[in-house]
Amino acid sequence: MKRGISDSIVFKYDETKMDKTGEFVQEKNVYSNPLKGQEHLCAFTALGCYLSIYSEQLEGTERLFVCPGSKYRTAAQSFSLQIGEIAKRYFDTVRSYVRLSHFNIHGLRKGSGTHVASATTCPPLFMSIACRGEWSMGKILDVYFQFAAGGDYYLGQLLSLKDPNSVEFVLPCPHWKDPGAPIVLDAIELTFGKVLLFHGETEHDPMGVLSVLLASMCHHSSWMFGVCQKHPGHPFSKIPLLSSPLLQELVSKHLTMELNHHVPIITGIPPHVEQLRQLDELKNHCIEIKSAIKSFNNTLEESVSKAIDSKVKESGGINAAILDERIRELEGTLLARLDRLSVGAQDGPEPHVAVEDVEASQVPIVPKINEFFYKGQYWCVPENFELPKETKRLNGWRMWLCGQVVVSKNVTYKLKPFRLLTGKDLHKKSVERELTTKWRPIFKMMEQCPLFDIPQHVDGSFVQSSFLVATEFLKSRAGYIWEKKDDRILSTWSVGTWSRMIQRGMIEKHGTAADKAVLPDAMARNQPHKENRTFVVYGDARADGHVGRLNKTPRRLAIDQRRETAADAFGDAFGGVVPDT
Repeated sequence: MKRGISDSIVFKYDETKMDKTGEFVQEKNVYSNPLKGQEHLCAFTALGCYLSIYSEQLEGTERLFVCPGSKYRTAAQSFSLQIGEIAKRYFDTVRSYVRLSHFNIHGLRKGSGTHVASATTCPPLFMSIACRGEWSMGKILDVYFQFAAGGDYYLGQLLSLKDPNSVEFVLPCPHWKDPGAPIVLDAIELTFGKVLLFHGETEHDPMGVLSVLLASMCHHSSWMFGVCQKHPGHPFSKIPLLSSPLLQELVSKHLTMELNHHVPIITGIPPHVEQLRQLDELKNHCIEIKSAIKSFNNTLEESVSKAIDSKVKESGGINAAILDERIRELEGTLLARLDRLSVGAQDGPEPHVAVEDVEASQVPIVPKINEFFYKGQYWCVPENFELPKETKRLNGWRMWLCGQVVVSKNVTYKLKPFRLLTGKDLHKKSVERELTTKWRPIFKMMEQCPLFDIPQHVDGSFVQSSFLVATEFLKSRAGYIWEKKDDRILSTWSVGTWSRMIQRGMIEKHGTAADKAVLPDAMARNQPHKENRTFVVYGDARADGHVGRLNKTPRRLAIDQRRETAADAFGDAFGGVVPDT
């Protein structure tokens, strides 16, 4: 994977099914889709989000979409499995369009080849399609028609799913006015920190690719905020950029769609689309001229009318225009008075706002302790707040120290750091339980690192440096984890898994001698029970093995036994007289 000559990213497989050595594998150009309403189809945005969310899994490998320790499969197999899962999830919808007995997925290439050959009446040449799909055209053609770069540019633009019969087909990918600006470099490091740390300044340095990926993510950030608002806890909430103040400045001052030295040309544009663009530009000029002439006529007519009315007013007369103006003034006065009388009327429902209308360039609001009102009281987090699911330790540490940007009613809010959240701040018991059991144990232990002091202003560099120091401290407390697990496996663990693995019981059971030596003194709840607990089962077991009723109250049974013993002793001492119990 590398940056193309201008507005594309070039991919090249290491090998294919028919070419295991990779000698004849062709390069493939992939393009972005910057159109509004098609954000979910943008390959640049999707790849950028993946690299940001799963950056820890790419520390020791260059392979994309492969979980550490998993079995390698072909892209066609992975694609087929995912499509099959989607079909199962939306079974009722899918069966309305296809026969499920014929629902078989054979791979990525067939559907793509069909689309580019039929999406327009001017499709790419067959040689470009065959080279893109690594299909053989015969021995002679395979030798002499290997490189079809120009055709592949056009084919890649078609695969971005933009309309080839629209002038929007000519739009370039989002890019930067100055890709070397310090704020852009800081944003790349924040968003793709682990990828840049382990693969930067190598022979496959991804800086050029990451730059255009970040630009597309910023371009579509309003849509991403809308998704987070509609689905709280969505993986988009793990992307550090969305919770950073850098985003607003990048979108408003540094992002552009105009051609410059970063993206000098737009590749893959066929002649008929360029002609369509020029015709559309000419049409816009004609519309502007027509509008200017019409505006001039209206202005001239209005000026003459005003001059006549002014002359009539000066002479003390009245005409239809003056009478109409006075009636409108009276109508406005009556409406204003009616509005003042109906101040107490109930407001109507708020209009529905589309997901993509959430503005990403606005500075997030820091909510007050009583910013949100629901469930009959005030809260500091919105009602739809959810903790991000399956959060990795680095992203979780960033949210623990810096907080998170969330969206509520199309307004972005910067929540306080998760370490400051308490149970009374969360109205959902499930969220409170998740914070207590999955987030707090691991990060509280990391905070115990010696000389760890959180500054008043936490920036990205402090998050990275403190994470490395706290990780070393974690190794001194639970070193057995690193001895028994590979780093690539650990990079896939969520914060919940980490919190479970550092529990006292897990360290006592699996930890090394050094881990057990530094365990703190056991508290009351960690002490073994002083007496054996007995459980009495009442009722017959059912046929399925389930017991109808269990009485698990050993303390009450012990009290009853002591009471009976005291009664027997009393009876022996006083001639069989039993006290009234």
